[in-house]
Amino acid sequence: MVEVLIPGAIKVYRLYGLPSSVAIGKNEVKEREQDIKYIIESPTILVVKNGEKIEELNSSDFKKLTEDCSYVRTKMLNNEYASYNPEKEEKKKSKLGSLLKNEFELNGAKIQRMALEILPDYNENCGK
Repeated sequence: MVEVLIPGAIKVYRLYGLPSSVAIGKNEVKEREQDIKYIIESPTILVVKNGEKIEELNSSDFKKLTEDCSYVRTKMLNNEYASYNPEKEEKKKSKLGSLLKNEFELNGAKIQRMALEILPDYNENCGK
């Protein structure tokens, strides 16, 4: 299932996976409930800017997505968004560090918080 989180020049979607199909015994029911909880709490966040290619959103994408908006970039660099720490998000990482960070971000909740805080500001102030 896909849900539009943020409409505008930068559109953000929340993509939910599908739980296991059938649960028969108590263990299967418990596993299915855990699957559903994980799907709800950890959706995949997708982004598309100005009708370009839709992509999975990562924390490293926020700099690129907002670089044409000095208003939002200034707020990002001045730590005015609680969910975004430029020292962490814009730091150059080794390949192993990037891999570990990407695995951590499979959670989706952090990316969703960042998107809901930063991208509506972009759409309101710089969206075309």
